[in-house]
Amino acid sequence: MNQGSSIAVPEQQRIFERHYRGKEVRPDTRGSGLGLHGSKKLAQALGGDIRVQSREGIGTRFQGLFPVAEQGGIVNP
Repeated sequence: MNQGSSIAVPEQQRIFERHYRGKEVRPDTRGSGLGLHGSKKLAQALGGDIRVQSREGIGTRFQGLFPVAEQGGIVNP
């Protein structure tokens, strides 16, 4: 978890959208809004997902969830 600013709940639903940049992003902040979108698409292509949890005063956590392969196939999709 980081100790920076939190992400508002309505924005947590949108941050994985292509080219989405939060309302609090300063105009001089670099980026195209593709990083989280690409990360989520890659995780999904591998059978997983990425989730976000963010709370004011606590911070933000991104969690990558991926299936575990075992001999003979996938155990935890």
